[in-house]
Amino acid sequence: MRERAYLYLSGVIFALVGFAHFARALSRLPVQLGSLNVPNWISWVLGAFALCLGLCGLRLGSLRA
Repeated sequence: MRERAYLYLSGVIFALVGFAHFARALSRLPVQLGSLNVPNWISWVLGAFALCLGLCGLRLGSLRA
């Protein structure tokens, strides 16, 4: 796989994961990992982080010609 295609693909995947975290945070769906309840604010933080990674990947992919 070429570098440009890899950057686009990883950018799209990270952006989708970021939007999924935001959708979970907006809908206030409960998440439980074993006996641990995951707070809603974690989805906001992880969503912002994943969306930033996605946008960086897409931006880098567009710079590689």
